[in-house]
Amino acid sequence: MENDKKVYLRQSRKRCLQAFRNDRNAEREMAEHRQLSTKNQNATNVDSSVESASDNPIDSIQNSVISSQSIEASK
Repeated sequence: MENDKKVYLRQSRKRCLQAFRNDRNAEREMAEHRQLSTKNQNATNVDSSVESASDNPIDSIQNSVISSQSIEASK
């Protein structure tokens, strides 16, 4: 009877430790996945920001110069 109890407790401890390890590994994998997703999202945002920043200021400056030239020409 005493032996059965020890065996049961040992097996129970092993199952508990294994469950804990599985949870910890799953949490680590999810954290890595979130980190990679965030990096990918940030990279996409930076790429689109760089593209829009490189296109828009030049266009807006050219448009304002053209507008001011046409205003001057109409006077």
